[in-house]
Amino acid sequence: MSERVVSCSLHTFCDASKTAYAAAVFARFEYSTCVQVQLIQAKSRVAPAKTVTMPRLELLAATIGARLATSVVKELEQRDITLSFWSDSSTVIAWIKRDDHWGVFVWNRVQEIREVTSKESWRHVPGVMNPADLPTTECTVQQLLQTRWWEGPAWLKLPAEDWLSGEPQPDEKMVEQERRKCIVSSLLCKEEQTDWYYAFSRNYDKIVRVLAWVLRFVNRCRKVRANQGSGKVVQWEEIMLGEKCVIRYVQEFFSGHQDERISHLCPYMDSEGIIRIRTKIIERRDLGDFGIPAILPSSHPVVEMLVLQAHEKAYHVGVQGLLSLLRERFWILKGRKTIRGILTKCVVCRRHGAKHISTMPPALPEQRVRDAAVFEITGIDMAVPLFLKDCRKLWVCLYTCAVYRAVHLELTSSLSTESFLQTFRRFVARSGRLAIIYSDNGTNFMGTDCAFRQLDWEKIIKTSATARID
Repeated sequence: MSERVVSCSLHTFCDASKTAYAAAVFARFEYSTCVQVQLIQAKSRVAPAKTVTMPRLELLAATIGARLATSVVKELEQRDITLSFWSDSSTVIAWIKRDDHWGVFVWNRVQEIREVTSKESWRHVPGVMNPADLPTTECTVQQLLQTRWWEGPAWLKLPAEDWLSGEPQPDEKMVEQERRKCIVSSLLCKEEQTDWYYAFSRNYDKIVRVLAWVLRFVNRCRKVRANQGSGKVVQWEEIMLGEKCVIRYVQEFFSGHQDERISHLCPYMDSEGIIRIRTKIIERRDLGDFGIPAILPSSHPVVEMLVLQAHEKAYHVGVQGLLSLLRERFWILKGRKTIRGILTKCVVCRRHGAKHISTMPPALPEQRVRDAAVFEITGIDMAVPLFLKDCRKLWVCLYTCAVYRAVHLELTSSLSTESFLQTFRRFVARSGRLAIIYSDNGTNFMGTDCAFRQLDWEKIIKTSATARID
């Protein structure tokens, strides 16, 4: 054709089926009087043997389409060619155009497509109007000739204003399936609400004493003389008032004595504003708080301090014993469970309650179990010194049989090698000759070993044999 080309553009169509995926590149030449579309190159591949979803197969088709278009542009060596990419999968177009983090499979192929194409150049085409559908399905020769597939789709010869427009809404469920699973960590700094009366200390007695001082100061300011002590030490009456004040503050956890959480305990509020239990022995006055224990919540910092202090004062008694002691004055909700949870924080109990490391006992050596005479195999050690009335010291040299555990004691007035040799000579004279001796690295034992090494044992053996000494 001798007419001058007004414009030239490349259109890449991508499609996939369950058996194959393909891409085809068509060149559109626009002349002054007509438009011509011609197939430049096409490529198809067999679908993977393992099961792959249709959106992923469509993405594979888009990937080879981007590669195919890049290779065609490189061979034509034309820089002013307009590129357009068409796919009948709205899910794939959404993956390419959205700036989200996808799974590894989708992310790698989307990144490759974006490197060689622009996301604005991707458009949607209905499946029945997609020429790339033919390489992915079965087609006879007659069908191929009738469709004149190499001439491209007829609608591509129309002006650009009459092309397919509009993007269908993708299936968001299919799109979100390939979104990368990210672990989101949220760090919230939550400040605990700490009441003023226990914010300064973690000791129950100290809290009570401080409130006793506060009440003394308040009474002096109000010029109230009842139960008011003097001096630098608070009186026991003031301590009792301070403790009752602490109990009232703790019981603010409830909404009153009619709170549903304590209604089953038959509670009532006494004249001092403390919520107590109405027990069967309430009429007996000589029991103190035992007949009318104060109700305390299970999850309160002051209750935890009270339990730990009573636990330490009772020499780390167990759960049942501590519960019995506390119920003489207080009724803690879920008492047994609460005390058990608090006692797990006691370092002393955890240390003593830790499970000891147990190992299999090793087998005794042969020298401890074989047949032998008494003291034939002997262990030697020096015991602690004994103090006499005249301020002298004596040491006990302990000889024990390794097989039969027989014991022989010898006294010595010194820890020198010579003194030990005297005890050793007396022991041998009484018990007989020894075969094996075990000892530690004491100076007297090591000195004896060095002395034995200096002896001429060959001469001793020869002399003993002559005298018929075994």
